Amino acid sequence: MFVERFKVESPNVTYGDQEIHSIYNYETTELVHESRNGSYAWIVKPKTVLYEFKTDTRVPKLGVMLVGWGGNNGSTLTAAVIANREGISWATKDNVQQANYFGSLTQASTIRVGSFNGEEIYAPFKSLLPMLHTVNHLAKSLALLKQVPDIIKHTNILKPRFDAINNLIRVMLDVTKCIIEFTELPSEYISPESPEMGMAVTHIPTTVYWVVRGIVACISQTITLIGIDHEYISSTTEAWELSTIAHKLANIHGHLTKQLELCPKHIEEKMHHEAYQALVRLFDTVHIDNMKILRALFYSKDDLPVFEGFTKKRVSLDVLRRKFVMLFISDFDIRHEELFVLVQIYNDTYHGKAERRSHSHMQNLSYPLTSVCICLVNPDEIVFGGWDISNLNLADSMTRAKVLDIDLQKQLRPYMESMVPLPGIYDPDFIAANQDSRANNVIKGTKSEQVQQIIKDIREFKENNKVDKVVVLWTANTERFSNVMVGLNDTTENLFASLEKNEAEIAPSTLYAIACVMENIPFINGSPQNTFVPGLIDLAIRRNSLIGGDDFKSGQTKMKSVLVDFLVGAGIKPTSIVSYNHLGNNDGMNLSAPQTFRSKEISKSNVVDDMVASNGILYQPGEHPDHVIVIKYVPYVGDSKRAMDEYTSEIFMGGKNTIVLHNTCEDSLLAAPIILDLVLLAELSTRIQLKAEGEVRERSLDFVQMFPVPLPCWKVPFLPSCGNNPELPDESPSCSAGHAGCECPLQTEGYAGEHTEGLHWPSPREQYDPRVQVTF
Repeated sequence: MFVERFKVESPNVTYGDQEIHSIYNYETTELVHESRNGSYAWIVKPKTVLYEFKTDTRVPKLGVMLVGWGGNNGSTLTAAVIANREGISWATKDNVQQANYFGSLTQASTIRVGSFNGEEIYAPFKSLLPMLHTVNHLAKSLALLKQVPDIIKHTNILKPRFDAINNLIRVMLDVTKCIIEFTELPSEYISPESPEMGMAVTHIPTTVYWVVRGIVACISQTITLIGIDHEYISSTTEAWELSTIAHKLANIHGHLTKQLELCPKHIEEKMHHEAYQALVRLFDTVHIDNMKILRALFYSKDDLPVFEGFTKKRVSLDVLRRKFVMLFISDFDIRHEELFVLVQIYNDTYHGKAERRSHSHMQNLSYPLTSVCICLVNPDEIVFGGWDISNLNLADSMTRAKVLDIDLQKQLRPYMESMVPLPGIYDPDFIAANQDSRANNVIKGTKSEQVQQIIKDIREFKENNKVDKVVVLWTANTERFSNVMVGLNDTTENLFASLEKNEAEIAPSTLYAIACVMENIPFINGSPQNTFVPGLIDLAIRRNSLIGGDDFKSGQTKMKSVLVDFLVGAGIKPTSIVSYNHLGNNDGMNLSAPQTFRSKEISKSNVVDDMVASNGILYQPGEHPDHVIVIKYVPYVGDSKRAMDEYTSEIFMGGKNTIVLHNTCEDSLLAAPIILDLVLLAELSTRIQLKAEGEVRERSLDFVQMFPVPLPCWKVPFLPSCGNNPELPDESPSCSAGHAGCECPLQTEGYAGEHTEGLHWPSPREQYDPRVQVTF
């Protein structure tokens, strides 16, 4: 069963006006290596950590700045958000396609929430993290009509159809208003059984049928017109169908109008009779004062309905309370003698002083009904911007990418023509030489000056667009790996010193990350290079700033991580993994250079390392599957990447099993929703703080700790710290750096990489891993 929404009630959650406080018991195990009876033994102990979370529920206006905004991923994501926001649909060779967020974890996935009567209950993932929607969904649906003026060029040919649609809509509105007027007639004065109402009631179901049929016909015709791609030959049959429905509804409307005119007369007679009977009952009833009768006689919406004879001022009926009142009904031609009689009667009347009573003050009590929840930013309301080394506007970039259908591109062009990327940082030493022809929009100056320019760009983007928060994401070209060296980028101080010296080995992606950390802006890296050098990580920790990411995993490598995990977990031993893929987009062209391909090769190859290391039964120490990775640049296939994989495994009793996969990956259409998820979750994580039991101060939530869910599509760029573990025995094996008990890859013979305290960075300048064969 699928449910759209649900409510969670828990004693561990407290809701405030702007925050949610929650308590969570994290149950895990603690593994220690202790000396027991003269020998070391592994001891597993249950461990519970009490975490306190504090979440800010105020949803900001979010700005997203993409590095490589004009690339395939950037232009595709921007176009997709606009299409969803405007409710755009377009014609494909199969059908009329509506914009959606398929492929997005936050927007299109579901989770199990429990069971009901033995049936599993699922709900949208975004119902866990409700989004703040300020978009009028009716307006979003009607946005289809906004596209009609842009599509119609052959006015004379299409005019009969539009006239028929317009006439039918007008008649449907008239009939609908007529039905509404019938439903709003006061039921206490006219019943469906009355002759005036009875005939109309019998016709309403038939009328509703023809109205619904007319709506369906109009929608069908409108969608058809939107998808005609300006090449349509008018069909008189379709116009005739609309006219027939309109004629039928016009006849019904005429009949209903006649019946509606009879109803008010019947209602008025009933109301007059009822008013007379009520007045008779009032006079027959004893009252403590005269106000009920006076209000019945002097019914008026005016608060001051009568004039005081001597002062000539308007007064309320309250002046007559508990007084003798004589009614003198006359026209405006009143003789003086008649007025004298009234004055005499007035003078002879006993005047008692009215008892004054204090008015008690009424206090308005309201009970506010508020819904407090952790809210994601609505993706339709994201403001996009960014940098690119190419000066093409986003509409032309979308055309160059050749990812989206032509009909959709035509509809999106007016929205995207004015979107022009800011100049980006370009260093030809870090990407392929074939990218030089695109680099006509670059930031000049030293590396320190470039960082200052990025900071200025972020501040101006935030101010100009009036956004509350900004998230920056790298979706630009894959860079070669940077050398990690002592004195260059191993500490924050050395990194800034190198920045001032304009050291060549600081990559553009690292410069963007430095700028974001200094501005406390979340930075996500979507390419496989080692952007986060140790000095930058140290800086982010010091400034409590969010950074993360090492390549989007949406196609071949995502399948590899899932399949190898399944095989090893099932006790099957993969012994050979051969991966081949070819693509024709700019990413493929950039990866045709050996130095940039090396970054991708490392990212693709080490995705299986954790699975292999988890099973010491299948693999001996240092043993890995043979792993071959091939990437070819084939311009013709464009963004539609082809991936072919062969997995050979050892199975029961020496048998062999081979699995062959072919995967056609629409590269940017798979990556764009992942980018969307990451920026939404990154923003949300900046509003969450936590502290463990016993900790004094709260700290900003680490992105990887909070959101392990994007793991199949997003890799972490560095391995856990090896460190010196005081609990390990002296005889434990040590890595080449001399750290006892280290389980880093440096223990593996032939592993190419450099070792720094706590981090392991594969180096492109060292020899290749002999386990991995690389073909360019």
